[in-house]
Amino acid sequence: MSIPGSFLASAEAAGRLLGGSGFKVGHGYTLMIPVGCYLSWEGKRYEGDGIEPDVVVDWSAEAVPHGIDSQLQEAIRTVGR
Repeated sequence: MSIPGSFLASAEAAGRLLGGSGFKVGHGYTLMIPVGCYLSWEGKRYEGDGIEPDVVVDWSAEAVPHGIDSQLQEAIRTVGR
């Protein structure tokens, strides 16, 4: 991570960070226009590159309805070491 003292437990990020707005243009099509982007503290833009997590933990759609967040649990386990 780019912030000293930070920790990221997640699935690998795809790098799709541009915020956008959609406009219907007819015939079932929508035009998406980027209207903003995210930058790191150093000004690095992660669009298209993603962020490599410190620990890779896949998100589980099956676990969420049961109140289980595998990424949060791994982060707590790792930071608590």
